Formats: sequence, C-alpha cells, structure tokens
Amino acid sequence: MSAKDLNNITPTSWLGTSHINAALSLLHKKVDQQNIGGLFNVEYGCFAEFPPVNKPKWLQIIHNGMDHWVLAAHGFVFDGNNDDLALIKQRQVVYIFNSLQHVKANPLVVAFCASLLYTKEKEQISFMYNQRQTNGYDCGVFAVAFAIPLTEGHNPCHKTFDTRQLRKH
Repeated sequence: MSAKDLNNITPTSWLGTSHINAALSLLHKKVDQQNIGGLFNVEYGCFAEFPPVNKPKWLQIIHNGMDHWVLAAHGFVFDGNNDDLALIKQRQVVYIFNSLQHVKANPLVVAFCASLLYTKEKEQISFMYNQRQTNGYDCGVFAVAFAIPLTEGHNPCHKTFDTRQLRKH
C-alpha cells in the first residue's frame, strides 16, 4: 500500500482494494504458523474465482460486487458454551460475517465461497449475528476486525468493537 493510500484513510472513507489487501497481507503473516489459509488478494474476485484453499481453516474478505466487504470463514465451529473455537473437519459450513443488517445470500459471495472450497456445490452458509455498522462506510474495517479474533481463537460475535478506534489500528 502506498503512502498516498495510507493518507487517504479518513474517519469516513471506504477502504478500497489496496487497503484490504494490505490488511490481508498483515493477517497472512500473523497466521502463517496456524494452518489458516485463504487471505488471498481480493483482486481474484475481479476474475470471479479465488484459488482453492488446501488448509482445514480459511478466512477471506470478499467484495460482494455492490460496494460492500464481508468476511467469509471456513473450518471454524462455534461452541455456544464459551468463546473458544474448535475445528471440525467434516462440516462444510461457511460463516459470513456481514456488518450490514441484511442476511440475504449474495450470489457472488456464494460463488466465491464455492471456489475457495474447490467445489461446484453450494455449501451451507451461516450468517453470523455480529456487530453491525451504523453508517455507510465501515464495512471494510469491520471485515478486517472480524478476522482478528478468529486468528486468535475467539468468536467475533462476542466482541464489541469501538468504531472510533478501528481505523487507527
């Protein structure tokens, strides 16, 4: 990401492709030893296909084609009794963390999830009940914020993010 891109992050600006890719690069370095895949350059979405992931867990920020970023996660199972995450390989569930109120499956997001799983079949998609944005420009920072607890073994649905501080990180 260029210095110009970094300087263009204001309290009300949308995060663009270069911002999201920079965040994914940092996350990739963080999870390198954790057997978490994905975190691909979001420009794969321009070609309507991400590379398949050959790791049991993966994370990917996806642009839905309508000015909105979401986080897709696979290989994580959420235990309702605590905040910890466990891995169950036999479940083919893709969790979508969406900071907007609607929970309708976007066909583009579904197609991207199938390409990441390397299958033509529609897998089960579960929309998570997570913190929602209260404006029209924070979807990118929320997509990144949702990924961080997952890399630390926690459920982002149990987190409340201070939206005034998100962009500073």
